[in-house]
Amino acid sequence: MTGILTKILRVFERHRLWEDGVELIGSWCFYLYQRHLGVKPYPFRTQDVDFLLPYPFRGTEKINLIQELEELGFRHDFRSDGSVYLRSAELQIDFIIPEHGRGRGSAPAISSLGLRPMPLRFVDILLEHPISVTESGMRISVPDPAAFCLHKLLIAPRRPLLEKRAKDFEQALHIVPILKKERLRGIYLDLPKAWRKRILQSLQQAAQYAPLLEEQSVSLAGTLQSFE
Repeated sequence: MTGILTKILRVFERHRLWEDGVELIGSWCFYLYQRHLGVKPYPFRTQDVDFLLPYPFRGTEKINLIQELEELGFRHDFRSDGSVYLRSAELQIDFIIPEHGRGRGSAPAISSLGLRPMPLRFVDILLEHPISVTESGMRISVPDPAAFCLHKLLIAPRRPLLEKRAKDFEQALHIVPILKKERLRGIYLDLPKAWRKRILQSLQQAAQYAPLLEEQSVSLAGTLQSFE
């Protein structure tokens, strides 16, 4: 793990944000699965560090998270919806919350953290099924691998960039061998029927984008169908 990322995670640990429900998601989360949960090595290269926050956010400590991250060498900027992100020469940090209904016209503020996160669909599944892994002496909150896998299958077909679509399929299928069947069953059946249908349809496309992982795709599809 890079030195700058470790420093970022220590800021979150110092303010007990993992205990407030914040999770590390995305490709760095997948990297921790490889380091700690037995996922086989997979080519890893990303500049994005994604943090998922519950909303409403119920943390009681008032901090200026943006300022503390800028002290590590980042500079903040805004998207058109008002959501904030930070960039350095090495990394980009994004803050995400679940989006519901028809979406929001602008990103809502989390005043206790001094930031506006970006709303995204389908991330509820990640928040509802957290686990912890120990990295560099820190207990870091990440989604259960089964939730991560199902979420990637939900969003992959929606990706406009083919490279990112293929990456989502590859990461989802790469962790299939470590999934625990009963845990997968519970998370899958807890999803809305429309989401389950999307996942099964997504698996029908998976071999096109991850041909070397077709066996995992077929196996997972059969397992999920047996739950219905």
